[in-house]
Amino acid sequence: MRWHRLLFLCGLLWTSSADSQGYSPYFQSGDQLYDHCSTGPDAYCMGYVAGETDTLTTYRFACLPPNATVREAVDIVMNFLRAHPETRHYSAASDVAVARKDAIPCK
Repeated sequence: MRWHRLLFLCGLLWTSSADSQGYSPYFQSGDQLYDHCSTGPDAYCMGYVAGETDTLTTYRFACLPPNATVREAVDIVMNFLRAHPETRHYSAASDVAVARKDAIPCK
């Protein structure tokens, strides 16, 4: 099980020389997610964070407390993105994963 988590994390954090060729190896960057969420979470922002949170919770990479809301999950991610602008050029998935893991690690 630990290997699955390690592989999952490596996949999220994987960067490629493709960035230097003018295209991205992932669909959404942290910068793009920040833009969607910073003007007040729109449906895209909330859906993205909810989907990533569900995935992270399914694979036990991060835990979801009882009665958690999507808005709280968005707040956790936005606090991380504001505090760590240097990571926003990575995939949004990796930023969400690190934000969730740091805020509410599984016991």
